[in-house]
Formats: sequence, C-alpha cells, structure tokens
Amino acid sequence: MKHKEAFNGVVVLTAALIVIKILSAVYRIPYQNILGDTGLYAYQQVYPIVALGMILSMNAIPSAITQNIGEVS
Repeated sequence: MKHKEAFNGVVVLTAALIVIKILSAVYRIPYQNILGDTGLYAYQQVYPIVALGMILSMNAIPSAITQNIGEVS
C-alpha cells in the first residue's frame, strides 16, 4: 500500500512540474508584446536574480512536502 501512495505522490509532483513548465513558456510571448523592447530589456536584466530565488524556493518546497509525507506515513 505504501508503494502505491508513494507512486501517486510522484505522479502529482510530476504533473505539477509539467504544468509549471508550460505556463512559464507561454507567458513570455504576450509579456514581450505588452512591455515592448525597453521593458523586456529591464526584465531580462532582473530575471536572473529573481530566477535564483525561484529556484531556491522551488527546491525547498518539494523537499518539505516529501519530509511531511514521510513523517505522516
């Protein structure tokens, strides 16, 4: 029974990751049309700093979820 629950958790996390990747690819086209060249330039200058924070937080959240699932089981 525990293997099935673990597999379900993996499926949910994988599906969430796929949705996030699709959404992050789709928003850039309208974003560029709205901001124009100058706005997109500013965005590209700041994005690496923001992306670093997002990466750190996205790695911490799945680890916390995994730890909580492990404690409950």
